[in-house]
Amino acid sequence: MKNSDVIFLKEAFYAMKNNEVEALRHLDQYYTAFKLEEELAIASTKTGRSLLTGIIPLYTGKTLEALTHLKKLKISHYPVIYGAITSILDLSLEDAVYTYLYSSLSNLVYVSSRIIPLGQVESQKVLASIRDGMLNQPFDYESLTLNDISSFTPGLQLASLKHETLFSRLCMS
Repeated sequence: MKNSDVIFLKEAFYAMKNNEVEALRHLDQYYTAFKLEEELAIASTKTGRSLLTGIIPLYTGKTLEALTHLKKLKISHYPVIYGAITSILDLSLEDAVYTYLYSSLSNLVYVSSRIIPLGQVESQKVLASIRDGMLNQPFDYESLTLNDISSFTPGLQLASLKHETLFSRLCMS
């Protein structure tokens, strides 16, 4: 699944770099169609909008103008926003991809530490191991295209359907 997110991130990164506004809009719409689980689609839009809203006050000048313009486009999904923002901030695509993936894994470790006995020190050890493994693992994200997107995740889809109707949840998304 994260490979598909990386594809959206990469395409948004280049669309922003080339000032292709319609391509960004198309990617956001495509991501909406791709995210079959409503709960996960809502989470993606909330996270994307929050990221953009939170980062705007940190910048001035041309960067602020570009970020404000991005907000006016009403692009909302997290990987699309992330790719566009990292392009505006002139990060390399490699840095954009690896920070996105590390952030995603870090969030999983954080949630895991809330529901299993995994302390702060152990969580940091897990993250250090993940980081080292990521950096030593070749990942050919450049060759991935929109044709490589896959959404065949029946386990996730069934769990998502059950999750939204549970009486109580361990973690709210």
